[in-house]
Amino acid sequence: MSDSWERSLRPGREWTLVPTRIVVCADEAAVLMRNEGLVDGREVIIDSMEVWRVGADGLVLAVRAYFESDASVNDRYFVP
Repeated sequence: MSDSWERSLRPGREWTLVPTRIVVCADEAAVLMRNEGLVDGREVIIDSMEVWRVGADGLVLAVRAYFESDASVNDRYFVP
């Protein structure tokens, strides 16, 4: 997860995460997320479905995210 964030948030990239729906069940939440970005001057919007697991202390233990967007964005910005 940290490698993904480092690639996504390096200089020239800005992201705003906008949860559009959250469904909570016990220690997990399913989140429909709208990822609004500015990447090297280009506006990018990527929708994702995410599953967040949270510990009893309120800290995030794990996140699984599933993205679908145009291939040029995935190839340039999300593949290591």
